[in-house]
Amino acid sequence: NPRAVEIVRNAIERHVGRRLARQLPASGRRLRTEVMLSTIAGVLLMRRVIGTRALNDAGPDQLVNVLEAVFAAIVETPLA
Repeated sequence: NPRAVEIVRNAIERHVGRRLARQLPASGRRLRTEVMLSTIAGVLLMRRVIGTRALNDAGPDQLVNVLEAVFAAIVETPLA
């Protein structure tokens, strides 16, 4: 349903995307924000919906360590 997609997209942008974007450097802010949101959505999907073993077996500290490195790479990678 295209209308439902629009509602969800707008809600994510308003409630999460803007808050996250404010914390990122101006260069590539929109792209970096959406890549980070996609990463979060992917981890949630794989962990909670699909139930992959490694993500479910990982402790919170392990997930935080890995995701911090991923997000640092997203922020620090120069955009061409």
